[in-house]
Amino acid sequence: MRHWIVVAISFLFFSAVIADTVFSWKDSKGVVHYGDSPPESVKAKVVVLPQLTILKDYGKLYKPVLIAKEKGQEKKQQKVIYSNFSIIAPKNKQAIRANNGDVTVILALKPKLLGKHKLHVFLDGKQMAEGDLKMVNLSNLDRGEHTVYAIIKGATGEDIMKSKVVVFTVIRH
Repeated sequence: MRHWIVVAISFLFFSAVIADTVFSWKDSKGVVHYGDSPPESVKAKVVVLPQLTILKDYGKLYKPVLIAKEKGQEKKQQKVIYSNFSIIAPKNKQAIRANNGDVTVILALKPKLLGKHKLHVFLDGKQMAEGDLKMVNLSNLDRGEHTVYAIIKGATGEDIMKSKVVVFTVIRH
């Protein structure tokens, strides 16, 4: 009975070691494939994988911006600077054929949204979305010209940054 337990434990250990092995091989067309179980009909090579890079304290890279009062004097508020905040779709002055009236707005933002900031997307002056999504689907838009812009707002609702206004036209039947 002990013999079978040793065999079972050895098999489990061996299968765990094999699962961590990556092989490469070429098929009959010369295309290189990678996987943990190559076909028996090919000669596979073991791939030596690089060591995993681990970033320490990655979560501490982005800190919230606070206003502090010290000794009765107010410190200047540090502004969060986003190097890029724009609408990349639709393009300005673009005509979009959308017979169902659906248009997707895509935002570019660098660095990523910080702290408790939220994105607000406005269509023709009315707020259509709020949150941390960088892609918003607008449905059933009327035929004609529309404007869209976005605002980054802070935790207390203050405007941090506003994108340029994009004007686009929806073409429908």
